Amino acid sequence: MAWRGAVLACCGLGVAGGCGAAEDPCTLEPARERARFAARLDALADVEAPPVPDVPEARAPSPSGARWLVDRAAVRLDEATDARRRFQADPERFLADRPPARWGELLPAPPRALVAFGAGGALPEAAGPLLVPVATRARSLGSEEVALRVAPDLPFATLAAVAFALGEGGVRRLHVATRGPAGEASLPAALPRRDDPAMARLAVRVALLDEGAVVEDATGALAPGCDEYASAPGPTTGPEPEALRACLATVRSAFEGEGTPAAVLTATPAVPFARVADALGALRGADEEPAFAPVFLSGALSGGSR
Repeated sequence: MAWRGAVLACCGLGVAGGCGAAEDPCTLEPARERARFAARLDALADVEAPPVPDVPEARAPSPSGARWLVDRAAVRLDEATDARRRFQADPERFLADRPPARWGELLPAPPRALVAFGAGGALPEAAGPLLVPVATRARSLGSEEVALRVAPDLPFATLAAVAFALGEGGVRRLHVATRGPAGEASLPAALPRRDDPAMARLAVRVALLDEGAVVEDATGALAPGCDEYASAPGPTTGPEPEALRACLATVRSAFEGEGTPAAVLTATPAVPFARVADALGALRGADEEPAFAPVFLSGALSGGSR
């Protein structure tokens, strides 16, 4: 292996950091150092992640890569869990044929709060500058798709602000962690962009309110029952998840044979993420192919019924 040659050269030349140093690469035992590396990686990956809501339609596997963790206290970036998974799957490939003395360079940074929230997960009104670290870190990772694990009780206004910051960092798709029938799975959500061709297929807008949900198509808001248009402001369905599922199934039937329509999902600021996840599941649908795709996650509503 290449690292053995490096150790021999080090011993032969007697360079600084070679034989006799505190971390002497000439005497490091690979098996012991690998165990030490694994223990350090386990400690970094032992991060408390927020729980995930149950969504029966969730079936996609959770993606690999770093995870963004968002709860009522802070936004954190967890790179250690994926690093541990890759190390356990193929230690030789993960260690990249480096000498044991350099394995520490492969350890990810410990998860830390990039942004801390106020009481109840609230953000100040002018939260843009506060969320700059999220955009900066997302941009440094260089991925257009990220895994997002959100606490069920997080207010939608905070989630929408974090999603906007990720979008500023180049992220275009979110894979939101949930729990489906077969265990932990993810639901996709897109961040709106004017140049996204899917925007031309927008057919439905769902707005979650404290008292229910408003469902709109290109003509207007639907009345309860979802088979005619509303004559007065008010929710289309109540807050029960099954009511929204039934309504969206009715709406989707109007697009048979026209391809997969896209949708927009938004909510009033205080709506908890658990209801947002339910709505993402309802828009995804129970069939093998999604009912609506992509689902664009929009900013929080300022208030009111519609």
